[in-house]
Amino acid sequence: MNKFQLMVFDLKHSFPLAARILKEELGVFGMLHCFLCFGWRQLWQKPFAALQRQNPISPAEALTRHQLEPVLILDAVLGLDLKLSQERTRSVLKRIVGESGARFIQFAVKNPPPEAWHQKSVSAKNEFAQKGLQQFFNAEAEVVSAPNAHFAFDVKACHFVGLARELGRPDLAPLFCGADETLFNRPELKVLMTREETLAQGHDRCAFRFQWDESETSD
Repeated sequence: MNKFQLMVFDLKHSFPLAARILKEELGVFGMLHCFLCFGWRQLWQKPFAALQRQNPISPAEALTRHQLEPVLILDAVLGLDLKLSQERTRSVLKRIVGESGARFIQFAVKNPPPEAWHQKSVSAKNEFAQKGLQQFFNAEAEVVSAPNAHFAFDVKACHFVGLARELGRPDLAPLFCGADETLFNRPELKVLMTREETLAQGHDRCAFRFQWDESETSD
């Protein structure tokens, strides 16, 4: 994954999704007001300017900043410019980040359509999932064995969590966890995901556990 691919994703998916959600949440004029304020803030607001780095930032951090920056700016627009309550601001951000993040997972991993996924064997699903982990630049993950799970992995480090804490905004980190919940809660996928520990909540890992629906899989 590189910055050009992220920009393509933004144009094709993130921006249209954000526009639809903002229109639903704020109405047409509220959406337009939001976009105008966002564009203005994007010109001068530099969310990462205060972070000190002795060495050049890594490609993974640079790409994560690209995804985190619009969330930081939109948070300011909704709360400071549009005067939404903290609860309302968080609700709108949760929808946008969750739906856009879910779409990004599908974009990065190139998930097969549900009907093709259901026909895969358990071993084929595990192999596909393991390869998919390699596409995510914002986390350091390792496959693990876990009871009662067909596939499991632990995330030991997450750039979203690290950057949010450095910026004094750890409250924003759980928004990005919502992408996984948004995606895997879709009933057509027939995938059960559990994640009882997360870095965003202060644990030392994100413990992802998956159970595949075997009722339609091949032998």
